[in-house]
Amino acid sequence: MKKKLLSIVICLCICFSFLTGCSLFSTDDSYKDDDVVMTVGATEITRKDLVAQYNNFYSQYYQYFMYYSQDDMMNLFYDAVESRAVILEKANELLDDETIKFYEEDWNDIWNKVYDFVNTQLDTIEKSVLLQSGVKEDELPERLASEDDSEKAYVYKDYEPEEVEVPDYSNEADPEPAFEDKYAYLKNTAIFTYNAEKDSEKDRDTQNILNEEKPTRIVAFNKYIETLSLAAKAAGKDHDLDSVLTEEVERLYKTYYESELYTKYQEYVEGDIVLDGLLGKDAIVSKFIELMNKDTQSNANEENYIKVVTATDSESLILYHNEVDGNYTYFTVQHILVKFNAETSETLKQHVGYLSTVDSIYRNEYVAYRNALVSALTGVDQNGTDVSGLDAMDTSFRDAEGYLVKETVGEGEDEKEVLKKVTVADILKDFDTQVEALGAGATERDIAMIFNKLSWKYSDDTGSLSDKLSNKIGFTISSEVDNHGSFVIDFTNGARELYKKYKDTGKATVGKVVTDYGLHLMLVTGAYEAGAIVDIINDAGDGYEKFEDIFTALNETYVSNMTNQTLYHYVYDMLKEELVGDTGTYFTKIKNQLVSEYKENEDIVYNHKMTYAELSKAIGA
Repeated sequence: MKKKLLSIVICLCICFSFLTGCSLFSTDDSYKDDDVVMTVGATEITRKDLVAQYNNFYSQYYQYFMYYSQDDMMNLFYDAVESRAVILEKANELLDDETIKFYEEDWNDIWNKVYDFVNTQLDTIEKSVLLQSGVKEDELPERLASEDDSEKAYVYKDYEPEEVEVPDYSNEADPEPAFEDKYAYLKNTAIFTYNAEKDSEKDRDTQNILNEEKPTRIVAFNKYIETLSLAAKAAGKDHDLDSVLTEEVERLYKTYYESELYTKYQEYVEGDIVLDGLLGKDAIVSKFIELMNKDTQSNANEENYIKVVTATDSESLILYHNEVDGNYTYFTVQHILVKFNAETSETLKQHVGYLSTVDSIYRNEYVAYRNALVSALTGVDQNGTDVSGLDAMDTSFRDAEGYLVKETVGEGEDEKEVLKKVTVADILKDFDTQVEALGAGATERDIAMIFNKLSWKYSDDTGSLSDKLSNKIGFTISSEVDNHGSFVIDFTNGARELYKKYKDTGKATVGKVVTDYGLHLMLVTGAYEAGAIVDIINDAGDGYEKFEDIFTALNETYVSNMTNQTLYHYVYDMLKEELVGDTGTYFTKIKNQLVSEYKENEDIVYNHKMTYAELSKAIGA
C-alpha cells in the first residue's frame, strides 16, 4: 500500500494542479497569506501557495490518511513540494537561456485548459439548475447531457513503434499571449461557446446557446461568481466580479503553465536517454540476454500460455518456448465467437447435461442434443442466400470505428433502431475474400493478421479483445491430450483437431468449434518448437559477431504471427517503460539527485514548516 502511495505522489509532482482553489483558507491572524513559509533556491513559497498545494494533496489522497501517521503524510507532502519547486526552478533556468521554449501550440493548450476548467464548472452548475427547475435528464441540451458509454469501441490497431525523441527547440520561441486578451475572451465569449473537448467530438449549437439557452447559462455563471466571491470576502479580499474572476483565472493559468513547464523539463531530461545510448543497440541486446537468463515462470492463466520470461508487467511477455520432455508442442489459436441467441441458450440450459461437471453419460447425451439443435438452424446471409446449420448462426458486428452497427426497421410509431446482424457464412466470406486478395504469396502470418483483425469486427468475446496478451499471441494450447488448463474441454479438443489438420496439410484453415458459449471460428496462428526464441542466442556467432547477430535476429523475429511487433521493439518498449513510463526511473533519479544537492547546499529553508493540524485547519479538513 505504501509503495502504491509513493508512486502516486511521484505523479503528483508532475502536475500538482491544485485546481480546487483557495476557497477554504482560514483567517489565522498568526500568519498572513503572503508570508513566505519556505524557500527553495530563489523560489519563495507563501502560506497561500503551500495551503493551495496541500488542499489539492488532501483532496486527492485523503483516503490514505487513515492508513498512515500524520508524520508520514506530512513527509510525503513536503517531499512533493520540495521536488516540484526544484524542478520548476531548474526548468526556468533552461527557459531563460532558451534551452527549452514555449511555442504557440503550448500557449493555446494552456489557455484551452483554463477555458475547459471554467466551462466544466459552469456546465455542472447549469445542469443542476435545469434539473432543479424540473427539466428531466433526457431533456437536457445535448452539450449538457451525460456521455453515453453504454457502447464501447473495440478497434484493432496495428502495432506502431513509438520511440523516445529528443525535444527539438531549434525554432524561435513564440511570445506569450497578453493575459488581458485571453481573460476578456473567456469572460465575454468562452463561457457561452467554448469547450475544446466537446468541440473535438461534435459541433455545439453556438447560436442556440447565445439565444435560447443564454439565460440559464447566465444563472450558472452568477452562481459560480457568487461562490468565488464568498471565499474572497471571507479572506478579506476584493470580492467584486472582475476581482474574483481575474484571481481565479490567474490561478488556473499559473497552474497549467507550471504543469507545462514541468513537463517540458521532464521531456528534456528524458531525451538524454537517447543521447546516452540507454535505448540503443547495446542496451537492447544486453536486456534481451538478461531476460533469457532469467528464471521462467507460468503466466497467471495456469497452463493456457507457454512458459514465459517476465517483463515489466503480466500483460507484456516474451514467449519462452519451453520444452517439456519433448513429448508435445505448443500452438496458438485465435477465435471469433458467435454466441448462441437467447432462445437457444435458454433451451440448452434446461438440459440436465448442460453443466460440464455432470456425469459423462449425461454430458455426452447433452453434446449430441446441442449439436442436433445447432444443425437444425436456418437463415439467410447478406446476399439473400439460404444457409443452414452453423453457417446460419448470426451476430452483431462493429464498424471501422469499433461501434456496433445498427439499422432502422419499421415505419411511423413502429420505427425503431436495432442491431444489424451478419451470419457465420458472411464472416467466412469476408475472410476468404481478404485472403484471396493477398494472392499466392500470402504467408501464414499475413493470414493470421487478417483473422485477428476480423475478430475485432465480429467476435462476441469482447473480453479477449481488451486483453493485451491474448491479442498479442493468441490463446496458447498444449498438444498434450486432456491438458485443458482453464479452457473448456470442447474448446481445447476442437483446437487440437484443427492443429492436426494444420500439421498434416501445412496450411492453416478456419475451423468451427462448438462449446456451450456458441460457435468459435478458429484459426491456428502459430506452432512453436521448444527453445525457438532462446535459439536466437544459441545460434549467434562469437564476440562482436554474436552481438550483431542477436541484434539482427531481434529485428527479424516477430513476437508472434498476430502482431507487427518484433522482438527488438518488444525489448525497446520494455526498457522505455522502465525508464520513461508512468513509473519510469530515469527522471525520478535525476529529480532526487537535484533535491539532494539543494539540501546539501542548504538551499531548502523552512521559515515556518506548517504542521498537519495547521494545514488541515487552513483547508477546513
